[in-house]
Amino acid sequence: MGRAGLKRHLEASLASEPVDAAPNEIARLPGHAVRRQLLRLVCRPEGLRRWRAVTALGRAVDDLADDDFEAAREFVRRLLWGLNEESGTVGFGLPESLGEILAVNERLAAEYLPLFLSYLGPGENFLEFEPLQRGVLWGLGRLVRARPGLIDREDVTRRVAPLLSSPDPEVRGLAVWALGALAPGTALGARQALAGDQAPVSLYDGRRLIQTTVGDLARGASAGSPD
Repeated sequence: MGRAGLKRHLEASLASEPVDAAPNEIARLPGHAVRRQLLRLVCRPEGLRRWRAVTALGRAVDDLADDDFEAAREFVRRLLWGLNEESGTVGFGLPESLGEILAVNERLAAEYLPLFLSYLGPGENFLEFEPLQRGVLWGLGRLVRARPGLIDREDVTRRVAPLLSSPDPEVRGLAVWALGALAPGTALGARQALAGDQAPVSLYDGRRLIQTTVGDLARGASAGSPD
């Protein structure tokens, strides 16, 4: 299958139902070309197909790690480089992809979680561009749920709590969502203060794009909801 044919096949698969079928099928396709095309798809504007590409990329890299862990590490390092200012790229879709990859592969998570968290640490590799902050927060929320044993709750709270007051509603909502998975009482006062915030937020739950609000997420998180 040529590049154009593979691209069309991936796009059609990611748009198909049921939602779980495409990532599983794509993960079985021959490696390098598929990962390259998925990486292009996750850098596109928001949409369910783009989010499904994130899921599929995570599974594809997980399969790669089973066969060649060093190659998987190199792929992760490539994504990290894309978030470096010196790379000359904006990095759309890369934080989400990193979060998904680390969520599905524990060995990669153990190695790269500290660097991933540094993108939310002022004075470290903090990403000031709000669309990238959204991606890191979504990836962190995914990681907190998938790898709770690797998470330092105090460290994550220190990094994320300041973003509850972000002027960007998606950042506020995703910060609430990430913190809500740590423990019911984490930054509870700051989260409860957002209970009346009706700014809209789109949240991908691994299957669907949910249209919600900052306030709904704050109330759900305050009640200890996992999602």
